[in-house]
Amino acid sequence: MQRKSKIIITAITALSLIIIIFLILDLTGLWSRDVLDTTYTGEADAHTVVITVDSQPLIYDGTSTFNPMMNVKAVDDAGNDVTNLVSYSITSTPSSIKKVINYSINQKDYSFATAQRNLELENYSAPSISFNCDPRWTIGEEQLNTFIDDLITNDDILADDGYGNDISENIYSENINNITSPGEYNVKFSVVNFLGDKSTVSGTLIIDGKTRTDEVNITLTQSSVIIPLNSPFNPYDYIESATDIDGNDVSHDLSVSCDVDTSQQGQYTVIYYIQGLDQISKKLTVVVS
Repeated sequence: MQRKSKIIITAITALSLIIIIFLILDLTGLWSRDVLDTTYTGEADAHTVVITVDSQPLIYDGTSTFNPMMNVKAVDDAGNDVTNLVSYSITSTPSSIKKVINYSINQKDYSFATAQRNLELENYSAPSISFNCDPRWTIGEEQLNTFIDDLITNDDILADDGYGNDISENIYSENINNITSPGEYNVKFSVVNFLGDKSTVSGTLIIDGKTRTDEVNITLTQSSVIIPLNSPFNPYDYIESATDIDGNDVSHDLSVSCDVDTSQQGQYTVIYYIQGLDQISKKLTVVVS
């Protein structure tokens, strides 16, 4: 009986060893497969790039188009011209007429590369902003969104790039968007030229809470007109004036609805109005005969 028990125990032990060996081999295979499946293949090394620039300063006098890429070239380690990948920025120095142009390539597959070149400015006086009116305005809240555009359109505010070129369209306000209620505000107007130089001036803006466009007065030279067949017709010729509550000219805000066909006899109606204020309008009757 004891001998039989020993045989059974031996058999169980051998079977257990076999099972353990199979488990070890299987786990080893799984581990090997895991390692194989997660092997990382890195990207190829980035190309090195050399940016070359003229050793002499770039001199600019404002008489031609500014070209900071003049005599700049970039070549990678395969000999390819990659100048088109070069970007630049301009930094100031203590001298207002001397700056530094910083060139760089910061692109995927290319190592970071930089170069610098001095920039010297001739006949340069820095950007400036000037007013053609008293820099103190009183407007309604509804005029805030178009206030700066109106100043520029009316040439009430002008900006120069430092070389005599008009850059008024680039004028912006640094704090007008903070105005949310009636009151008196110090408004800052700024402009930045192509060299990154900035000019800032201030004006006083009063928001009085009145709605000016609600009291626009449109006056026509006449209420009706008779014109010959096939003769020219310009509806704007019949506007005498358009003023707001303060007497300011707002004729540039007028829109005209006109379907006059001078090649066809008949009676037509021309309507003068301000966009969004349909209740404020004037009509001109046009008879083509």
